[in-house]
Amino acid sequence: MKQIYTKTQIIIEASTLIILLSLFAYVMINWDMVPEKIPSHFNFQGQIDSWSNKNMILFPVSVSLFLYLLLTVASFYPSMWNIPVKITEENRVRAYHYTRNMIIILKLELVSVFAYITFQTSKAEMLSEYFLPVFLILIFGTIAIHTVLIYKS
Repeated sequence: MKQIYTKTQIIIEASTLIILLSLFAYVMINWDMVPEKIPSHFNFQGQIDSWSNKNMILFPVSVSLFLYLLLTVASFYPSMWNIPVKITEENRVRAYHYTRNMIIILKLELVSVFAYITFQTSKAEMLSEYFLPVFLILIFGTIAIHTVLIYKS
């Protein structure tokens, strides 16, 4: 079954790609200004608790790219999605729409989070103390909202 992207989905996809490309450009343009020692791990309060050399700045960038590609490919194969309801002819279109929507929004959230981590790491600064709770609420909130929408479909 061919899925057609909605205007909202196209805007979210374009925004995600812009953030990802901006992340790559930011790292390339600012490479010389990245300190030789950068944070490589943060605790629950966002404080730096481990340091590495500046090449580690490429790790969150690589994870962003990997997640972007993985979720993009996954969004084209509804048959491999684990949808929490039985798919019938009546609910197929809506269930697939909400599931694809969830994947696209999660992709935007994850790429944005890794962009923020990369930005803070490149300046050798700690993360916001609200980073972890906001991140968890975003991710699990998106999943919960879309799961409810799928059940209602």
